[in-house]
This record gives sequence, C-alpha cells and structure tokens, in this order.
Amino acid sequence: MDELKNLIALSRQRDLSFGFCLGKKAETSVLVMHRDRAPDAMAREARQQGETPKIAFGTASTRGRVLTLTCANRPPPRLARKVKRYLHSHGMKLRVQLAEPAAPQKEAQQPASESETETPQKPTSWEALRKAVGRLADRKTRQNPEIGDKLSTALGIADRKSRDGETKAAAKALRQIVRAFGLSTKE
Repeated sequence: MDELKNLIALSRQRDLSFGFCLGKKAETSVLVMHRDRAPDAMAREARQQGETPKIAFGTASTRGRVLTLTCANRPPPRLARKVKRYLHSHGMKLRVQLAEPAAPQKEAQQPASESETETPQKPTSWEALRKAVGRLADRKTRQNPEIGDKLSTALGIADRKSRDGETKAAAKALRQIVRAFGLSTKE
C-alpha cells in the first residue's frame, strides 16, 4: 500500500498509467499504476490480479486532494465512486473524477477561442464547454465538498454521452448540471 501512496504522490508531478479492475467488494478491487508502462499493459496486469472482467485504464493525475482519471477505454458505470471507495478502504482520502480524453485531431483543426463557448454546435465547442464547466465544478466542490460525488457522476454522464457521439445531448446535460448545482458562470 505504501507503493500506491508513493505513486499517487508522484502523479501530482506527472501523469501515470493506471489500470483498475473492479472487485466484488471495494476492498478486493485492484488499482495498479506505473510511471513508464503503457496504459494497456496496466489494464492487462489489473485484469490478471482482479476477480471480474470490468476494467478501466488510461492515465491518472492528482491535484490537491482530487485524483483525475482519463480513461482510454469506456469505463464501467460509476467508476469514480468505486475507485474512491477503494482508496478510502485503504486509508487514502481522495476524491476521484473522470476526465474526457484529449482529442488532438480536433484541437489541431481549430485552436481554442472564446467564440467556441458561444456556439455549442461546432466540433471543438464541446471541449471548451466541458473545460469551463469542469473549472466551475472544481470551484463549487472546493466550496461544498459534500456534492463532489454527485457532481462528478453528473459530469461523467455528460462525458459518456459525448464519447458516444451524442454531442447535443452532452451539451444539454452540461447546461442542466450548471442549473442543478448552481454553478456560476461569472468568473
């Protein structure tokens, strides 16, 4: 367990590859992290050590008390909550959130600009809108930590809709999140 704590501390400085295999209980789940190995190798390792076929893998980074997982595959439902329970069962009090993988080909087509947040129909507007709502959500969670799980779950739903190609539904979900959680768009 000390090794996992050290790797989480290292993830504050750089992104690490991770693999997570759900267990039948929170304590029996498996989280493996490595600084040099590829995420898919971590997925295989977690799958070998785990007891179910449900896995997630990608990169992990930590800021403050928030562990951010950027999955390279489609993660199992409520992954953030399950990883948080796993970490809590091992004495690590971190919040966990899922992040949308970066889409370099879309960003290369059109650089980020302020006009993207005004027109959600453009392909890159989803990323800009998601980043803006993510910043607001982080600020709201710091002010009111009790809503962190609900907010990260709601953002995960919007992210999942975006990954499935339902960008209009994803943007609508983000607008509903802003209204439901009282996120202020005023900086």
